[in-house]
Amino acid sequence: TKTSNFECTVGGGADNTIASPIWALMTDNNDGTYTYTWTPDNEGKLSIVVVYMNRFKILSTFYHTNSLSGAVAATNYSSTINYSWSTYNVTATNSDNVSAKFEGYIRAPITGSVTLYMYTEDYARLSVDGTLKFNYFTTASASEYSTVISMTAGNYYQIDARWGETTGSATVRLSWSYSGQAKTVIPSTSWFYPEYVGSSPYTVTVTCPTGYTGTNTTNPDVCSEVCG
Repeated sequence: TKTSNFECTVGGGADNTIASPIWALMTDNNDGTYTYTWTPDNEGKLSIVVVYMNRFKILSTFYHTNSLSGAVAATNYSSTINYSWSTYNVTATNSDNVSAKFEGYIRAPITGSVTLYMYTEDYARLSVDGTLKFNYFTTASASEYSTVISMTAGNYYQIDARWGETTGSATVRLSWSYSGQAKTVIPSTSWFYPEYVGSSPYTVTVTCPTGYTGTNTTNPDVCSEVCG
């Protein structure tokens, strides 16, 4: 299990050295530095983003509509998604026709299947690592929706949970269950939010040894970049 809270993203620069970003946890060198090594298969510019996964943080953005549209009413950080406002104000002025977007990362507690549950009234939408898992809207009563995710212990999974309420009692809760753990609200210790480290992102130019063609990743002369 990887335990480092630092992540490194390698992405193609202006000349599109690589087609899509590579995310990886960095290795703790136990001397105040962290390292991630990647072996490229081409020359060119790379954009390297280094972030720290800050524990107990979820970015919460609230709106004065039930569809996450219009001007932002409030933005703050929370440590769990477990709200029950009843008929009291969700924002400074509104108890009805409100919505929110919750963004962060959860750290997998096990290797295996983890069930995520979203209990809401009225709108529920959940995406994991950019993949939409469900999208429901009902004004009948509070409902719970679920999805099963295959996880690897210690890895981070991006969460985008969206909620909206029209009238009545306002509530939203995100829980999980897995082998050995009954359904419970995802605890604050399992939530993280990325923050840039230093002057990240960095631009790096990869120049490979003479004779390297940039097409064979098994070439013994392949060059590598290290961010740390």
